[in-house]
Amino acid sequence: MSKTPIYQNIDTFTINNLFQSIGYKLNEAETINSVIGLAQILVMVPVSLATAFGMSLIPGLTSDFIGGRIVEVRNKISETIQIIVFFTLPAAMGLCILGAPIYITIFGVENSPELGGYLLQWYSLAAIFFAMFTVTAAIMQGINEQKKLIIGILLGVFLKIVLNYILVPYFKEAAPILATYFGFMISILFNIFIIKKTIQFRLTPLLKTLKGIFLLVLTMSMAVWCVKLFSELWLPKGLSIYSRAAITSIISISTGVFVYLGLGYKLHMVKRFSLRSKSK
Repeated sequence: MSKTPIYQNIDTFTINNLFQSIGYKLNEAETINSVIGLAQILVMVPVSLATAFGMSLIPGLTSDFIGGRIVEVRNKISETIQIIVFFTLPAAMGLCILGAPIYITIFGVENSPELGGYLLQWYSLAAIFFAMFTVTAAIMQGINEQKKLIIGILLGVFLKIVLNYILVPYFKEAAPILATYFGFMISILFNIFIIKKTIQFRLTPLLKTLKGIFLLVLTMSMAVWCVKLFSELWLPKGLSIYSRAAITSIISISTGVFVYLGLGYKLHMVKRFSLRSKSK
């Protein structure tokens, strides 16, 4: 169950009026609205993986839960969250670091590249929020807590609407994105609370297992940032904006993939998570 279309509609119907109320022209507000939509397209690419895993999780979880195999339910939840973080977090960090060049490479220099790069950097980490909500929502359905899942969604939607109005005067273009973060966060926390309460799921062991992934993502992020910086310094000034962005994106992404999968393979993470994902 996805809230993303709901949030998109909230922004579509409120952003123009909100930005006009603080002095923006209608065409400027519409540009912000459209650029946020374009940034979201890129963010949703890694989230599609979470959606696939989330949907495949429900039948097995439901079967184990109905059969009283609570230990199996806990293990499946822990493994699935590890897989989602392993694949989604590095993609989100890559989008954050390479916001401007990736935006220009995909959408060109005609679609407000400066604003687009800025908003993509803000929006990039939403990938992990979207993914975690998708997975926790699937878990809630698997343990027969659909009604409470709806409550969590409504809490998030309400907070999103309220924060859109509160944050726009202070954070301008980034405000709708921040409101989305907080809306998803409250829904995710609500879902986790219900999951913990229903099956006595412990978060501490899970967080310990995620430490290695966080360190791996941090190492990859530093490598990507350095390559991006050197690419921008060394590329000939005569190149077009698009060419510089495309070359920077390709070199930086390639480096990130090589470092992440290379170190992940040496640490046996790639094999472990690949096998787990295939067994889902």
